[in-house]
Amino acid sequence: MRVVTVGFVVARPGDPDLHETVAAIRDNRTDLKLVVVDATADGEAALAGIDVGADRVVQVPEGTPFGAGADAGLAALGAADPAVWMWLLPASCLPDPGALDRLLAEIDRFPSVRVAGPKVLGADADGRPCLRSVGLTMTTGGARVEVGAGQHDQAQFDRRSDTLSVARAAMLVRRALRTPLPGFAPARDGIAAPCCASQRR
Repeated sequence: MRVVTVGFVVARPGDPDLHETVAAIRDNRTDLKLVVVDATADGEAALAGIDVGADRVVQVPEGTPFGAGADAGLAALGAADPAVWMWLLPASCLPDPGALDRLLAEIDRFPSVRVAGPKVLGADADGRPCLRSVGLTMTTGGARVEVGAGQHDQAQFDRRSDTLSVARAAMLVRRALRTPLPGFAPARDGIAAPCCASQRR
């Protein structure tokens, strides 16, 4: 039987209303525990977290980077089971219905996996859906490359499984791995900032 999955939603200044994000999360798993981390100035995200029945609401200083916010939420859990899976989401991320369930299904297929991530979609200048990232890799010169970034999604990367890293948006990571890692580099705290480990999506 799979252990509990905990969703960490980190809200920062300028993020949209948290209710829509939480509604999208609730469309994924009914047994998911929800931790809301509020890094806004007015405390609206904390109030929204209470309103939507989050299992834990944590307030951190305004503008706290995403990685540090996720760490604060993790610390608030205390001595949780190291086998717990943590789903890390910025409040601006709207997961598709069933996205988490599909990630967990892949993890069931590959028990050695400790970190997984979905396709991350955004919009182009005309408002059409396009890929933000389907994983991260590096060039021979050491430059970081977001696979598929800027391309329109035509399922061209749907069969891709192994990448050097995955984007932080909707990253699914086992707590036993996340706890000892140094976390996200503050200079790379954007939507595609990688976790400090080699991973499979």
